[in-house]
Amino acid sequence: MDFKTLLFALLMPFDTFRHITKDASLQGSIKLILIGGTLAGILDGLRTILQPDSFSFVNFLHLSDTVTSSGNAALFLGEFILAFLFVLLGSVIFSGLCHIFAKILSGKGCFTTQLYLVALYTVPIVIVTNLISFISSINIYGIPLIYLFEAYYFYPLTAAIHEAHRFSILKAILSWALPAAILLIIAAIFLIKITIHIGAL
Repeated sequence: MDFKTLLFALLMPFDTFRHITKDASLQGSIKLILIGGTLAGILDGLRTILQPDSFSFVNFLHLSDTVTSSGNAALFLGEFILAFLFVLLGSVIFSGLCHIFAKILSGKGCFTTQLYLVALYTVPIVIVTNLISFISSINIYGIPLIYLFEAYYFYPLTAAIHEAHRFSILKAILSWALPAAILLIIAAIFLIKITIHIGAL
């Protein structure tokens, strides 16, 4: 699989996926996701060292002080592991949830095909995300780009579900919107409970 195809999967997913579903395989999906996770780990790790105040998983989990005290190598390794797991588990688990809802909405496709199409744009999306994150950390005008690109992520995802299950674009959107809404509600409840608990201490 050449990088041009991966890039087209991100930029022109409907046209690209239409001609590539026949190549779908679980082995190919895992390979692409592992490459994406490795790239995310390396790029995130380097950015965390160069820009320690930028968003990172170690900062988000309040582990930066603990890890930084052990040196840059530990900081890089910590961010690498967290970013790698985020891409790996995020791609597989969320794609699985989307597949379940697609089936509920009468989708006819298989999980392998859907995961493969999602995996195709994982590598370029990791590269672009890190590039935008780097820009936003040195220029305030880069911040809106993050939100725009996060919104754009659902465009190739919609195309992947639509092509894998061969149903309407509306159903494809609902297949990711419903589980995303449920996850957001669960996260909000969890954060509210934590806030209440901390406030009671």
